[in-house]
Amino acid sequence: MEKTARAFKNGVTLVEMLVVMGVFAILAAAATPHLLGTQEKTFLQAEQEKISHHLKAGQQNAIAAYKGHDYQIQFDPPQGYVLQPNLENQTVFLHKNIQILTVDPQIITFEKLTGKPDNPLELTLISKRFKTEISMNVEGLVTTLAIERK
Repeated sequence: MEKTARAFKNGVTLVEMLVVMGVFAILAAAATPHLLGTQEKTFLQAEQEKISHHLKAGQQNAIAAYKGHDYQIQFDPPQGYVLQPNLENQTVFLHKNIQILTVDPQIITFEKLTGKPDNPLELTLISKRFKTEISMNVEGLVTTLAIERK
């Protein structure tokens, strides 16, 4: 009985505590790159979804003849694009770690009442480790590719 009581009084030593903290530090160092990659991929996916949403909204606004004329999206690589005429030419900026690598054409116009784009669109988004593509055909169908490593 005395040995058990004495063991509880002693607690843990400084060396034992340092060993446990060292193990936690090693685990945290090993997990950090994976967590940062996951976060970067999430930001890229969010920007991909936002651009796809704006393309589809542009089509809908043109079909509804929003403000009485065609609807346009003007891409301004590497960091943003302008929605016209929505909200007095609202500029949308991408997340600071995401960039537009390529876009063809830079201006896409949706015809009033039909919503069809004047040209097919090819857009590539990149981050430090990942890339993805968004495309739209002449009928206005928006497709996105899966995010992949560069």
